[in-house]
Amino acid sequence: MGARVIQHEAAIDAAVAAGVSHIAYTSFVNVAESNPAIVALDHRETEELIKASGLPWTFLRDAHYADAMILNAGPGFIASGTWLTSTNGAREAMVWREDCVDCAVAVLTTPGHENHAYHITGPHRENFAEVAEMLNRHLGCTISVIETDDDSMYAMFDALGVPREPVDDQTVAGLPWNSDDMVSFERAIREGALDICSNDVERLTGRKARSVEEIILAHADFLKSHIPAKA
Repeated sequence: MGARVIQHEAAIDAAVAAGVSHIAYTSFVNVAESNPAIVALDHRETEELIKASGLPWTFLRDAHYADAMILNAGPGFIASGTWLTSTNGAREAMVWREDCVDCAVAVLTTPGHENHAYHITGPHRENFAEVAEMLNRHLGCTISVIETDDDSMYAMFDALGVPREPVDDQTVAGLPWNSDDMVSFERAIREGALDICSNDVERLTGRKARSVEEIILAHADFLKSHIPAKA
């Protein structure tokens, strides 16, 4: 995050040179300048470059992935019993990655999407406390959401050895993390920049977007395997 625009520009230039007729781009749910998330800057600048290319475009502005929060981060919350956040109870509408894929397929295989932007979100606006309650209720675990500030979030990532800025080829637990990205994401949620919920998944696919609760239920056995054994 925060270092991709040059690469994206090269891809756009290559598409123009190759005679591509339409660029469909996986973007972010809110690319406004008021969005403090680093990822929003990457996507805003890339959208501008695509428009400047002169090619027809479609922007699939994906919300926060439910898979990332439930299936990637969730096991750590379950094992530790603690979910540290600086979002201050603000809401977002997390989306299944599979729903994002299905929307992209629809854009690429059906007509009429040129020069349109879609907000690809889940069906419900929820905060992390509400998501933790779903995990506790359906899995039988005990997760406490602890609200803190951005400095404490940085301190947690520092302790894990996560670099603050993007570093090429540096991963922590196999993930190319950087804490500037993640802490700015928390701030974006806190300030309401990700509080967007649309029906564009249904508009594009003909079915309703799947919920965070559904992803918990669909992967309950996997998630339960991370509940600490009782002494």
